Amino acid sequence: MIKMKITINQMPKMKMFAKEINEVIVDGDVKATLVSIIKESDDIFGDSYKITFDVENNLDHNIKIQARSVSIDGTIVDEATYSMSQEVTLDKNDKAVLSEMMDSLKWKKTLK
Repeated sequence: MIKMKITINQMPKMKMFAKEINEVIVDGDVKATLVSIIKESDDIFGDSYKITFDVENNLDHNIKIQARSVSIDGTIVDEATYSMSQEVTLDKNDKAVLSEMMDSLKWKKTLK
């Protein structure tokens, strides 16, 4: 398992924000590049994020890229609100997208 930590602090307070990053965050048998971050705001569900990675698999077997223990702006994200699972075949590149579907803190407040 390869652990990555991406710090996304102080995202602008606007309806939509997109930033191209193209920064290599893991480089070895598996190379992961943080390609972009998109933040959208909704009056009902709050902020949502779409974080795109380019993953290069130089191993001799397929790998699966998954997200676990996600936090955004220093806040732990409820596991039920995000997803990322992408299989990358040996000697290939593929995109892996982490989608945080709704602002989990705002959603929890709505349920109370």
